[in-house]
This record gives sequence, C-alpha cells and structure tokens, in this order.
Amino acid sequence: MSQPDGADILWLAQTKNTKTGNVPTAMIGRTRRESLQSCKGCPQLTNRNCYAWFGTVSWGLAHIQRAFKGDPQKYSFLNAIADRHPDARMVRVSAIGDPFRASFRDLQHSFELSKQLGLAFVGYTHFHLEKGAHRLKKMLMASCDSIEQADAAVQRGWRATAVVPYNFQGKRFTTPAGHTAVICPAQTMPKKITCNDCLLCDASRKTSFQIIAFRDHGPKVRNQIRQMKKLPVIQQLSTAMAAAKD
Repeated sequence: MSQPDGADILWLAQTKNTKTGNVPTAMIGRTRRESLQSCKGCPQLTNRNCYAWFGTVSWGLAHIQRAFKGDPQKYSFLNAIADRHPDARMVRVSAIGDPFRASFRDLQHSFELSKQLGLAFVGYTHFHLEKGAHRLKKMLMASCDSIEQADAAVQRGWRATAVVPYNFQGKRFTTPAGHTAVICPAQTMPKKITCNDCLLCDASRKTSFQIIAFRDHGPKVRNQIRQMKKLPVIQQLSTAMAAAKD
C-alpha cells in the first residue's frame, strides 16, 4: 500500500516524448530496485508486455537515477515546474513505475500545486483495487487490462483506461456495462494532437464518457507488427484479419 514514506518521485522538467508532448514527467523510485518494486504484481510486468520496462523508457532510467544521486534538487517537482516548457499544460505521472507505491505526501503535494498553477495532472495506477487506493481517485486513472475491468472500476467511482487490440477500429464505443469509451486521441490523430493538447486523462476532469481506451502498444504487439512487415503482402493481410478476429 502507498505510504507517506513510499518510493521517491524523480521529476524531469522537459522530455522529447512526441506522444505526450514536452511536459514535466515523473519517474518512480530512486533506484532500479525501488522502481521495479513499485510495479510488483502488475500483470504487464509479469507478462513482459510493459511498454516502459521492456522498451526505450527503461534505457534512460539508470542514467537519471545516477544523476539524481549527485543533484537531487534538479529532479524535484519544484524544479521541474520552474523549468518546464512554456507550452506545458500538464504534468505526467509517470513514465515508469507505479505512483500508487510512491510517497503519498509527495504525490498529493505535486497534485495540489499543479492544480494551483492550472496544470492538468495525468497519471495512472494498476493498483486501484488495493487497500487505500480510493484516496487516489481524484489524482489518477485506474489502469485496466480489459474493458470489463474498466467497467468495474468505473462502477467503483474511478475514471478508467483500458487496453484494446492494436488494430481496433473506430474512435468511440459503448462497453458491455453501458459506459462510453473513447480511443486515445493521440493514437487516432498521432501527428495532430499530443497528450499535452488533449488532457482527457486528467482524473479530476469532468467528461461525457468514463473510459479512455488505448490501442495495444506493448512490446509484444510491436514485435508482431515487425514480423508481419517481413511477410509478403498477401500474408500480411491474412495475419491482420486473423488478429482482428481475436
């Protein structure tokens, strides 16, 4: 459970992430062990399908954690806010590590200050079912692995996200429980909109829908797409049609 003395939150003032935009971004944990521990029990980590731990994000984690030891103040929330890009409209929690196991006191402080400055607070936790998670509802989205899980989270009072197949078509749909879900606009319009433009994943935001769905962009899907591109065109179409049926 998240405690006042939970994992440290390391903040980057600016990033080069083209999907999120150049916004202050958190990483959970001052060591790799602490970061991994924050994600312990997450099915995406267990199944080796986490885009952060098994993608490029993890490559830079060690460098940032080493730099933090030499200059902790540089990676504080106050410094990130002071040095943020002038176009930043949000803060992101987090690029790697689950904020549920971060210091609740620090998380709450960054949330309250962000709101005072008019910045959206965008973050997710896979541990929305854990004891004590209810106090994070106004700060974080419930990160779910299926639409059914997202439906259940919404019924418990969360705004939620869920994963759908990478080739899912359409931008809006109704869930089995009757909730409205929209596909992440940064995925449906990748060159026209970023998270910094959208801000729909701010858990405190009031919207006409309850669930935001992300087309699967984990490492297993990326590898599947790479392998499919190596096939002749007719086989690519056959493989894509089979995946769509699944």
